Amino acid sequence: MAGAALLAVTSAAAAQPVAAPAVAAYPGRAVLDAFRAACADLSSLTAAEATATSAGFETYTPDPASPVGQLLDFGMKAGADLAKGDDSYKTGVRVMRRTIEGRRLDLMLTDVTSYGSSSLGCRMVDFAAAAPIPAETVQEWAKATAPEAPKPTEINEPAFIISSIWAEGGLFPGHYKSQVGFVPQDSGLKQTFHLSGINLMTQARN
Repeated sequence: MAGAALLAVTSAAAAQPVAAPAVAAYPGRAVLDAFRAACADLSSLTAAEATATSAGFETYTPDPASPVGQLLDFGMKAGADLAKGDDSYKTGVRVMRRTIEGRRLDLMLTDVTSYGSSSLGCRMVDFAAAAPIPAETVQEWAKATAPEAPKPTEINEPAFIISSIWAEGGLFPGHYKSQVGFVPQDSGLKQTFHLSGINLMTQARN
């Protein structure tokens, strides 16, 4: 009798549905704040690297076959092609990384001089992200970062790219363009430009 009762209880317990493990929400605001902390100072490549280091990023040499290695190679080759015949063309690059709440973030600082002008860009990417940072989170963060910034230009092509672009002064003092975007993992842009996931970028002319 006791054995039958125990079997009944065990069978009943086994029949109960097992709850799926909770999936942690993407730390969108923390990622945006890390972008702001790491990329705000683009006065020089040295200053930018020091600022990103202070924000918790470490400089490293990426594997050429990694997502960041492929993106960097594509960008450098495209820039060199555009600057053919320009004797002033030169570049400086730093690649850095940090993990926030389990999310791997790669950061690229690219300093480019071409045809007499220089620009310094800071791009931070979560290549593995499966969804964009919610629009309301981006809007609230942008408003807190640059209250006087004009509304961004929006691109909303969910199969290819979702992006907010601040092209008139960017979001940080001294910058001329900033962007918060997302490229789906199955987007054709991933194959063409070696870019996927959450992509944050800002640029300054020096």
